[in-house]
Amino acid sequence: MFIAISHIFLKRAQADPAHTREHVRSALKYRDKAVPIASDQELGWYSMNTVKELAAITEMAGDLSTEERCVQYRNSLRLRKVLKARLQDKAEEIARRIVAKPEDLTVADVQCLSDQNNESIRLAEEKQAKLSCR
Repeated sequence: MFIAISHIFLKRAQADPAHTREHVRSALKYRDKAVPIASDQELGWYSMNTVKELAAITEMAGDLSTEERCVQYRNSLRLRKVLKARLQDKAEEIARRIVAKPEDLTVADVQCLSDQNNESIRLAEEKQAKLSCR
């Protein structure tokens, strides 16, 4: 729910340039409320998807912000790197399985998600480089 509210505020920020700053702040406030879900690794894929969504919200906030671009891009990259480590752990866990159920994700499935995340990391790093962020 908090993620959905964040996205609503980001859409408002895009549509209402006069109040972009306020809408971005609200989006980040609701993003922060979802952090406990992303931190709870016991939630498995739900937690990993939350990390992915938090990174996307953070990057979009950076895209819309004029004052905090570098900070938000840096935060987005941190989240994407957390996701990268979790995906690596998940691939190793899947590889150790003796018997897999048909509905279980495969190492190839995780690799696809990892490839998408790596591309997101590359794009965010490009944005940082264009702004000379440190």
